[in-house]
Amino acid sequence: MLTRPELGVLKMFEAAEDKGLTLFAPNDEAFKAKGVPDLNKLSSAELVTLLQYHALPSYSPKASLKGTHHPIATMATSGAGKFDLTVGSHGDDVSLETGMGSSRIAETVLDDTPVCILTVDSILLPS
Repeated sequence: MLTRPELGVLKMFEAAEDKGLTLFAPNDEAFKAKGVPDLNKLSSAELVTLLQYHALPSYSPKASLKGTHHPIATMATSGAGKFDLTVGSHGDDVSLETGMGSSRIAETVLDDTPVCILTVDSILLPS
């Protein structure tokens, strides 16, 4: 999906990588959940926004996110739209609130400064 030429998302992520990049990767079960849009039916623009909504233009490991007490801008945030996430934490659990629901950060897949990849248990859907 990231390699569809018209999307350019992979190039966007690669360009952000040097400054810092955090990706939220939904686990396999997240794609089977009720209410998840059929990704094949999304327009290219909608798909780009959804993919960018799963990325932060900064290096933000789970421990760093846990201490965040303000909305964080995703790569989908632009002049045309505000696509922020709010972080919630309870003990060691960290969740991301979208306005449409929340998703728990399940585990760290990669934490190698300046890139962090974290799995989440549901797809982040912007409001």
